[in-house]
Amino acid sequence: MNIALLAFLCTLIVLLTAGLFLGIRAGGNPAYRNLFGADYELALEEEFSSRDIECLTVRYQMNSNDVYFYEGSPDSIVVKEYRNRTSGEQRPSTVELQDGVLTVQGCKYGLASFFGFGNSQYGYTEIYLPPDFSARLSVSTASGEIRSEMPLRLEAAMTLSSVSGDITLPQVTAPQIKAGSTSGNITFDQITGEVQLSSTSGDIRLKGASEGGMSASSTSGSINLEQITGHTRVSSASGDICLGSVEGDVNASTTSGEIRLLGGNGTREADSVSGDIQIDGLNGSFDLNTTSGAILVEKGQGYGSAHSVSGDLRFFLEGLDGDFDASTTSGEVSLKLPETTSFTLDFKSTSGSCRTFFDDFLTFNKRGSKADGSYGDNPDKKIKVSTVSGDLQITK
Repeated sequence: MNIALLAFLCTLIVLLTAGLFLGIRAGGNPAYRNLFGADYELALEEEFSSRDIECLTVRYQMNSNDVYFYEGSPDSIVVKEYRNRTSGEQRPSTVELQDGVLTVQGCKYGLASFFGFGNSQYGYTEIYLPPDFSARLSVSTASGEIRSEMPLRLEAAMTLSSVSGDITLPQVTAPQIKAGSTSGNITFDQITGEVQLSSTSGDIRLKGASEGGMSASSTSGSINLEQITGHTRVSSASGDICLGSVEGDVNASTTSGEIRLLGGNGTREADSVSGDIQIDGLNGSFDLNTTSGAILVEKGQGYGSAHSVSGDLRFFLEGLDGDFDASTTSGEVSLKLPETTSFTLDFKSTSGSCRTFFDDFLTFNKRGSKADGSYGDNPDKKIKVSTVSGDLQITK
């Protein structure tokens, strides 16, 4: 009896999980239109003059409704809602205009219907906007996708949120842009404005350029931003971070993911616990910290500090614009500099050694674990390196 009961419970869990997955994934996606035996039909259509609208609010927080934006006529906003089943038992969504605010409010499905059982109902909404639409925009869905097929140039803030659905937009211009999803991906082609993006397990991606500053955070998803102008702050717990050319300061942090910065100008601050930090193009000051990950700067010029416990530090600099401070416990420090650079060196280690291309200008202790001296005609810059067991190597 116990075995039979356990088998029944396992089967029930599998069926419930499958129903939940299919129920969430089916919402509004044309690929799933016939999944429950019915095509989508037009269930609601409303049209409003765009001159009367200062804010557009779309709320589908208790159903699996996708929201799509298209370019429409110059003078009106049209809302069309499609459902895979029309029934008098389900009340329609409401579309109301009051005091300049156009609100689309989705109906609340029953519990069984929401999880994909019984009389399941799914839908998607098409909203046709004027080409010059510039009002405040706010959209939220439970598991639905939010997508725009037209560029949005807004004079007011835009807020988008979805629990498990993807958020995908082309060119967007607005004073403030906020987009958040729990497990869905967030993708923009181009952004102008003050941007704040967040996701728990979904990926965040910017395909083109962003102007006005960027803040992006994800727990386990990756962050990939191509080109940014303005201050950039990104963080991820276990996902990788990759930033293209950034003209402005960068603050990047991750726990176990890797951080890669691909060029630009400005201060670079990066922190990682076990992930590596790599900078392919440096032009400015830097503050780089990791516990067990390695730090690699392949090219560029600048000044700053780098610290690691067990990871190696490798810097290939075309120029040293100021002081350089590096420390590790067991990691090695490798520094490549132009032969024309002038500086003073202060190296201290417990059991590590120092090897440079200018050893004749240095003073070593008997064990070779300490070295100091100067190199060049005008040694106004300082290189300070400290390790416990790690070695230092400086080449030209």
